[in-house]
Amino acid sequence: MFNLLNNNNNNNNNNNNNMNVLIINDGPGLGDFISKGLFYIYKYKLENNKNNVFYYQEYGYRNLDFLNIIKNNLFTIEYVVDINKYDKVIYTCNNKSNKRLFLELENNFRKSIHLHTLEVFKEYIKIDKYNVSEFIIISISTISQRHKGLTDENFQNIITDLILEKNDVNFTLIGDKKTILSQKMLDMIDNNPKNLKNLLNIDKDIFDLINILYYGKLLITRNSGLLHLNGIINKPVFFLKRHCRGIFEILKNIFSNRITYYNIEYNIEYNIDDNNENENEHPFYFEEWFPISNNVTKIIEYKYIENNIDIVTNILKNLI
Repeated sequence: MFNLLNNNNNNNNNNNNNMNVLIINDGPGLGDFISKGLFYIYKYKLENNKNNVFYYQEYGYRNLDFLNIIKNNLFTIEYVVDINKYDKVIYTCNNKSNKRLFLELENNFRKSIHLHTLEVFKEYIKIDKYNVSEFIIISISTISQRHKGLTDENFQNIITDLILEKNDVNFTLIGDKKTILSQKMLDMIDNNPKNLKNLLNIDKDIFDLINILYYGKLLITRNSGLLHLNGIINKPVFFLKRHCRGIFEILKNIFSNRITYYNIEYNIEYNIDDNNENENEHPFYFEEWFPISNNVTKIIEYKYIENNIDIVTNILKNLI
């Protein structure tokens, strides 16, 4: 059986202070599990692989099939918990030490989860089920940010223009057609351009979605859950994130992947791997998770809609 901890320091393995650790995911989405829950699971397994790690999802198990596969050798799913029975209890989202912890674990976590995911999901990625190897995958909507920042309607308009203008590039749409707010996009789908593959309403099964993301060339999305799902199989992603006020500081030597930020409000393009830059001089926003994919381009949307559309359109056209 695949052992994702086989590269651990042997000193950790000899630690006799084995613990029963309960990780409670108090965030509602799959992305919360991937971006935060897995970090804590790895933390206690990497400290001592004899630790017993248990996982409980506070808002119910909407992706139980996914969890039952990815838990292999890592954790046990709990359905009813008494926190007094565990040596340590961690709440994934309401933990103020998340930022430092994630910085410390990020590289080790990312390398391990890529290997682990490809092994446990190998049955679902044997073949390119939807023939998307030459296609850019676009997720059309996001529930939580639907009417915020750029908004889904404007994003869909931009994507439609991009598909029609870049007729030498192949695109695939994924998501629920009911979430389309753009009449322009609906008209384009009806016209069925040659460079468009319509997979809307097809990727209902999370394993089909993993297959599509794995074989696609890259993902464009405003959906953070898809960002993280795409990340565990280590595929390139363009992620559009709604503007938040604050400062984003990062220890550059922690990262081994390429992360590019386009901050629309401050008109900044910033590459994490550029050693000539001083990251503390740049006004980014604070966040408690870090991208899992080795190749991430993040477009930080401005909070006012009128400042977003032309800039995002030009960025995407120049990137593709």
